Amino acid sequence: MAADVCSSRSPSFERACREIHDTWGRLNHLCEALARRTAGERRQIREVYKAMYGEDLVERLHKDHAANPDNEMAGAVCMWMLDPLERDAVVARRALECMDTQYRALVEIYACRKSNQLFYINRAYQARFKRSLDQDIISQPSHSYQRILVALAASHKSHSTDVSQHIAKCDAKRLYEAGKGGTGAAVDEPVVLELFKFQDALRLAVKCMCDPPKYFSKVLYMSMKGTIADRSALSRVIIGRAEVDMKEIKDAFENKYGMKLQGAIRENIQNKDLQSFLLSLTASSM
Repeated sequence: MAADVCSSRSPSFERACREIHDTWGRLNHLCEALARRTAGERRQIREVYKAMYGEDLVERLHKDHAANPDNEMAGAVCMWMLDPLERDAVVARRALECMDTQYRALVEIYACRKSNQLFYINRAYQARFKRSLDQDIISQPSHSYQRILVALAASHKSHSTDVSQHIAKCDAKRLYEAGKGGTGAAVDEPVVLELFKFQDALRLAVKCMCDPPKYFSKVLYMSMKGTIADRSALSRVIIGRAEVDMKEIKDAFENKYGMKLQGAIRENIQNKDLQSFLLSLTASSM
C-alpha cells in the first residue's frame, strides 16, 4: 500500500504535505493547505503524509486537539480531513457520549443520508469504535428523539419512505387510551406530554428531510445568534455540508435572516483562524 502511494503521489501533494509538516502549529497555513481540497484530494494528502512522515495526519491533529481542547481550529480541521462517512460515525459517537445526548446531530445523519450511506456509516462506526451504532441508539434511555432515530433506522433498512407510519398507529392508540373512560375521566397527562414532545421531534426530523438547506440555515443561525451559542453545531454543519449543499444553505440563510452567512461568521466568530477556515469552506461549492 505504501509503495503504491509513493509511486502514484503527485508533486503537488508532496509539496502540500511538506508545507503542513514544516509549518505545524501555524494554523493559518493549515487552513490554506486543506480548506479548498476535495474529499478525494484530502484522502490522498492523508495517505502521502503517512508515507512521507510515518504518522497519520488525522491522528496528529486529534492529539493536538486532545492536548488543548480550546484549539477549535485543530478539532475542525481534524473533522474536515476525515472521510465523510467516517466523519458521520465520529459525530454520532460524540453525540451519544454527551451527557445530554445531542439527538439533533444524530437525526441529521439519519434523515439526510441515503440508505447505502447509512450502511457504510454503520460499518465505519463498527470498525472505529467496535460497537453497533443502531444498538447504541436502541440502548439509550427512552426519549422522543430516540424513538425517531429507531424509526429512521428501521425505514432505511426496509427502504421505506414513510418513517412514522408504524409508530403513528402506536401513538394514536396510546393517545386514545390516555383519555378513555368517558366524559370527565382523568387524562393520563404524562402520556399526552410525551406525545407532544414526540410531535416536536418528528417535526424536526421531517424539516431536516424535506428541506435540508432551510433546516441547516436555521441551525447555523441559532448556533451564532441563539441564547446559547453552539460552536460545535456551527462547525459540524459547515464541515458536513460544505461538499453537499452549501450554496443552497447560504441562499436560504440570506433569504430568511436578511444577512449573508459569511457576514454572520465574521461578526460572531472571534477566533480568527477558525473564522478563516469556516469562511473558506463556505466560499464556494466544492
